[in-house]
Amino acid sequence: MKTFTLSVLALALMLTGCQSAPSLNNNTNNTEISQLNTEQHATPWWQNAVFYQIWPRSFYDSDADGHGDFNGMTQKLPYLQELGVNALWLTPMFEAPSYHG
Repeated sequence: MKTFTLSVLALALMLTGCQSAPSLNNNTNNTEISQLNTEQHATPWWQNAVFYQIWPRSFYDSDADGHGDFNGMTQKLPYLQELGVNALWLTPMFEAPSYHG
């Protein structure tokens, strides 16, 4: 399941960077062509981002009920920033019949 989720994210990230090729007609001058080439080679933000994956239920328990929670995640944001993290990947949460609940 985790491999499938990572594959879906990778595909989604690749597709967000896709765009149609600009059409260059006879009225386009060299400045416009240069600008189009520069825009196409801009690095997407996620290629230089430092991601940190969080399993919310086990990450940090802020209210001592035995399970991680969103308040716990927000309390740890300054620490994650100190580590250089600038993007979070939250593992999906849903009811499950397994022992994870």
